[in-house]
Amino acid sequence: MSDKKTKISELERAARNQADAWAWQPSLPIMEPPVFVWPPQPAKALKYLLSLEYLWSVLVPFGALAAFHMGLPATSTQALHRVSG
Repeated sequence: MSDKKTKISELERAARNQADAWAWQPSLPIMEPPVFVWPPQPAKALKYLLSLEYLWSVLVPFGALAAFHMGLPATSTQALHRVSG
């Protein structure tokens, strides 16, 4: 009987630990980028737009896509527009 109670208590403890893992919250809230705050904070917004966070999260992926697209061969319609345009 004692062995059965031990197994049940271990299962309950494991279930509680799993529930605690799903209920985790960070100690600090996620802050909004200073670009989207009111009242405007131009110095902080400019500092953010020139930071590596913004560079790696927005500019590099879209820049890579643009560079990839520029390297693709032109389709026949694009070639016609270039010649006639």
